[in-house]
Amino acid sequence: MSRLTTQDILNISVDPRMIEAARLAYPFSISPFGVRVAVVPVTSGLGVIPKFAESVREILAAVGCDAFVTGSSDVAGLSEAYKRNADIVFMADDIEFAAYSLNSRVFASNGECTGRAFAAALELSASGVNGKEVLVLGFGAVGQAAAEYLTERGTKVLVCDKDSTDWKNTTHQLILDATSERDIITGDNVTADTILSLPGMPIGVNPDVLRLCRDVIHSPLELGTIAMLAKILASEEKM
Repeated sequence: MSRLTTQDILNISVDPRMIEAARLAYPFSISPFGVRVAVVPVTSGLGVIPKFAESVREILAAVGCDAFVTGSSDVAGLSEAYKRNADIVFMADDIEFAAYSLNSRVFASNGECTGRAFAAALELSASGVNGKEVLVLGFGAVGQAAAEYLTERGTKVLVCDKDSTDWKNTTHQLILDATSERDIITGDNVTADTILSLPGMPIGVNPDVLRLCRDVIHSPLELGTIAMLAKILASEEKM
């Protein structure tokens, strides 16, 4: 997973389109209001990213959860979450950002959830993707999940590695960039009708290219976090 910086998450904002995309990726009808969620800081590896846990809590609270950051970190923080009757725990280290239901043992990985949610957001912006072609750049956890979602929706998915030359000299109307490569998408790849969905960090498009496009979907933390919650709620609803 890409390691965010405090600068990346300074301006956290949740809008209804994010919730709609998360619900499309993981359909659920259970209300998130009052769901008790603990965010546990983790100190392993490179350590805690300042404001990360607080930003995750803010996102979850914005969609109605009773969310809190534990006062303790690591295992002690997990114990605190249990003692404070959390339904769901969010934790992240250098390798994984995940959510765990303490009630149902459902697990949600940020990579999978981010990929599906950004693909769903692209579908919403494009008023459907059935029969359309989407260029997916990168085939890690995020790219794979996005490609799987789009395939389920009847999309013609063109998956390319960041170093491939198959797509670099052509324009595309729908692009999902799941790489962490700067400036990978250029003005030669977009038109005024292009919609960009950008889960990768840092984003692979400079501001001049962004201004050429019809719509740009990007959030460093919000959409993926909401989708993680959506997956757990959807999975529990099926039980």
